Amino acid sequence: MFLNESPTLNERLGRSALLIAHETAHMRFGDYVTMEWFDDVWTKEVFANYFASQIVEPLFSDVNHRLNFIVGYIPSAYTEDRTQGSNPVKQQLDNLSNAGLVYGNIIHTKSPVVMEMLVQIIGKDAFQKGIRKYLHTYAYENADWSGLIRMLDPYTPTDLITWSQSWINEKGMPEIALRWENGQTYNFPT
Repeated sequence: MFLNESPTLNERLGRSALLIAHETAHMRFGDYVTMEWFDDVWTKEVFANYFASQIVEPLFSDVNHRLNFIVGYIPSAYTEDRTQGSNPVKQQLDNLSNAGLVYGNIIHTKSPVVMEMLVQIIGKDAFQKGIRKYLHTYAYENADWSGLIRMLDPYTPTDLITWSQSWINEKGMPEIALRWENGQTYNFPT
């Protein structure tokens, strides 16, 4: 239905498999658990994209999915996030009629990078346990990103609340400067 008679690998992967998996993931993230308000609309999209990729990867084992992710998201996210016009992933939305304005490169490219970082920080097994708990806790209800972060925080020694504040609620990328002094390395945020 989505493809011509001789689809390329990229067409099969993108137009059919990822699209169908993305929309299927919305049954859990968007329907089963829905955001509290449209300033968290990005969460249902980033969850659907992340879980679609997890569904599709085993079906296309000859594709370098990690490289596709890096090339597809990271340069675009960082390029956008370095500009003066950057905005946080979670944008304040005072009027529902403006909901369409929150979609942009930050939501479509930075939020997948942030989700990937989150999974790497806590590990896939802990993330899976946390997501199960999240879905069970908020079944047929509304939830927000901060609720998920509070739920995942016990699974890692990393302070996810501070991490999330920096990557989700603030515009731009966190920067770290290093200074070498007397044989010692000092890290300090800038």
